Amino acid sequence: MKSLLLLQAILLLSTAAVNYYSSVDSPVMESAGYKGDFVIADHNIPVYPGSKIIKESSSDGNYNLVLETTDQPEEVAFYYKKEMQKLGWPDGSVMSVKNSAALMLSDNGKQFALKAVFKNGKTRVDIVMIGNFNLTVIPEATVHSNDLPTVVPDDPNENVYQRETQAVDKVSSIAEQELIDPPEDTMAESNQTNPFLKPEFEVTDIAYWPERTRIRAMVKNSGKPYEGNLEIRVNLSDPYSEYTLDRTVSVPVSLNVTDNEWLTLLTDFVWPEPIDHSTLNAVVAADPENRIEENDEQNNHFHKTLRVPCGIHIEALSNQHLVKGKGEDFAIYGEFGSQQLGKYVCAETDYSQSNLPGATEDTRTNLWVKSWKPSAVIVDVSGLGTGFYEIKFYCSDPETTEAYSSNAKVLQIVRKRIKIQLSSGAFNASDMANAMAEGYED
Repeated sequence: MKSLLLLQAILLLSTAAVNYYSSVDSPVMESAGYKGDFVIADHNIPVYPGSKIIKESSSDGNYNLVLETTDQPEEVAFYYKKEMQKLGWPDGSVMSVKNSAALMLSDNGKQFALKAVFKNGKTRVDIVMIGNFNLTVIPEATVHSNDLPTVVPDDPNENVYQRETQAVDKVSSIAEQELIDPPEDTMAESNQTNPFLKPEFEVTDIAYWPERTRIRAMVKNSGKPYEGNLEIRVNLSDPYSEYTLDRTVSVPVSLNVTDNEWLTLLTDFVWPEPIDHSTLNAVVAADPENRIEENDEQNNHFHKTLRVPCGIHIEALSNQHLVKGKGEDFAIYGEFGSQQLGKYVCAETDYSQSNLPGATEDTRTNLWVKSWKPSAVIVDVSGLGTGFYEIKFYCSDPETTEAYSSNAKVLQIVRKRIKIQLSSGAFNASDMANAMAEGYED
């Protein structure tokens, strides 16, 4: 790790020293009266329009450029794809995922790599080119006095650039010491290093494959290609019981930049009894012990709730027809599991086919459970009005999740029957109206 940091710091500092004596705008200055070899940068990578240069470093055979722009990563990648083709590089494919894009090119041993990541309203662009950067020497160029070292050599024939090489070595040792004992205002390590010098793992999805009893995770690498064993920790827990599984596995992988691949973590996983454990919270962490150095060690975790059908089945209702106001308790028979936690009993009505003006599409009412047994559940239906209802069980809250449900049984709630007693006496319209009103009350 430190060797990579040191190499980059030396390249940056040595390039700054060389560029101190170079002037792209005016390589020949007549007012100096001093002649010597003149070194200029020889690369053609364009700067993205409207961007801000954050960092630029180079050495013989290597070039690194860091930019910042407000454009989207994919726009930047396609821009450089087109521009590099103009410079004679072969066509390449832009690889993009959410908020990031990458472009990799190769030409006769030369390598060009671009990574663009959008974060906090800005896109950071890291460009690395290996094998296509040269330092061109122009002999006998007259150098302006402002471009000379503070101390001009006594011997006018001495090569000032050779002397400066020795100064660079001294600066390099200073850089090495600062890396060992960095100053307080040193930038964060992730900002000092090139994103392509280290792998960058991120877990992006988790899935359960019941047909193969497997738990799998999708892992993305957006940094340096990595081949070898990758430790992954998987934790499964039931939010409504004490069930838990925690295991760390070592998986052989071969992940190139922007690769997003499914990795099998568990091959012998048997889901606990679904009727009482239909929901499991899954947490997967790549490289949990941070054994592999990455640019960002904080994005290796991923959480997801996994669900399977719970298998609840309704066999019968205690009564398919209820009279409104005649009793509150209602029994449902079937297979419901030993515990109620996480399960819901609902009465649903579908008005979409009624063609009534102003009718809602459907309603769902959670019923209060008064008693729960594996084969019989008692609920309170006093809050339901007259009409037809589908009675269902849900494995989890249907209002907040895409929950699995049981089969349905239909319940009808009707109004009270009206009883009119006929007599031979005088007809009393008021008594008849009161009886009808009582019968139609909900």
